[in-house]
Amino acid sequence: MPTLGPRSFYGSILALFLVIFSIYFHGTTTRVTKQLWLLTNKSCITHNYAESSLQRNTTSSSELFINHELIKVPVEERRIVFMAGPHKTGSTSIQVNLATWSLNELLGNWRWGINNTDCVFENISKLRQGRDPAKRKIELRFAKGYSPLMNLLAETGNSYPRNEKDQSALIQCYKNQLNALWQDGYNLVLGSEAADFGLRKKVDAQKFVHGILSIMPIVRKKDFSITERITFVVTYRYPRVDHYISYWHMAGNPPALREWTLETPYELHPLNPLGLAKFYLDFGFHVVILDSSGLYQERVDLSNAVACDILKVPCVNSQIMYNPHPPEIRNHGDDNDMNDLTNEELTLIDETLRDNDCNYRDLLFHPNVTIKYGHKLIQTIVNCSSNHRVKPWSEIVAEIKYIARMGSKNKTV
Repeated sequence: MPTLGPRSFYGSILALFLVIFSIYFHGTTTRVTKQLWLLTNKSCITHNYAESSLQRNTTSSSELFINHELIKVPVEERRIVFMAGPHKTGSTSIQVNLATWSLNELLGNWRWGINNTDCVFENISKLRQGRDPAKRKIELRFAKGYSPLMNLLAETGNSYPRNEKDQSALIQCYKNQLNALWQDGYNLVLGSEAADFGLRKKVDAQKFVHGILSIMPIVRKKDFSITERITFVVTYRYPRVDHYISYWHMAGNPPALREWTLETPYELHPLNPLGLAKFYLDFGFHVVILDSSGLYQERVDLSNAVACDILKVPCVNSQIMYNPHPPEIRNHGDDNDMNDLTNEELTLIDETLRDNDCNYRDLLFHPNVTIKYGHKLIQTIVNCSSNHRVKPWSEIVAEIKYIARMGSKNKTV
């Protein structure tokens, strides 16, 4: 049996010491990371990543890869993840962070689905609140790049082109970018909180979902049955009443919360995240539900959870390895003096929304549903009454309005 001579033995010990020394002092950490990255991914086919039109950060983030040579994912294994919101569940933060991390090559084999916003916004005169898209911060142009598509498919808002020629150009813009990234061997992550428009009464659900699918590279023309590798991610915000108050911050405020609740023309559909999950599940997609209460309990940032637990980017302690861009938190507003409902009324509204969640308790057992960081969501479902009566969303909204009108009196509609 062969044995190591003294020189070989001490040489091995010295080599091991140098590796440990270099890792500890971070001198060659990125070099070790490059090798680990290549070794832990199969079907390693090098690809020279074309520089984006957005100026890249020059920090060590790009050093995670060797000369921008990335691992090409075999076509049969490529995936698409769509961040579906709903509104006021941290969507803007997720979009900004994923776009930033993608443009700085921190998501491995994943790419944010837009790397050139010019063709998205060139035919749009204004966005929500009348803002000129050319004046928006660059990261928001990328992060919100799919808002025009959602508005076009739902035929709502002012951030989509009105004439057919420009609409076709917009759709082709999305197709071209997604197809280019797909052909280059990347998984795709994209999204918009406006994906919850599919729940609106006036929106044609089939047309809406087919419109989303029509830009996807793995979907053949006029064939919308290929959904196995597309996952929609929905965030469940808890406490439920916090979601209600946050939506008022966006859609009202002013008027005061009570007046807004009674007079709002909105259907309050973003407050139905499990209904949104079922909406996309019924079209045959896989659905992941992120429970914000579990994230809070485990002190995990929402964007990091998406990157680490859904995209499976290499992470340590639920943070992307060697990430010089910590996650940002956007559009986070606190309660204010115009919240004129009593604590008792807010508690009743919270109970009403949780009662609606019981309509979807079967989601916990569906083979195409994955719940990440399940905590209060699971507790809510477990505590549902065995004789729970399923109510339509319109009845839930009527109960919320009733509470605002009658205060803490018993709910009867």
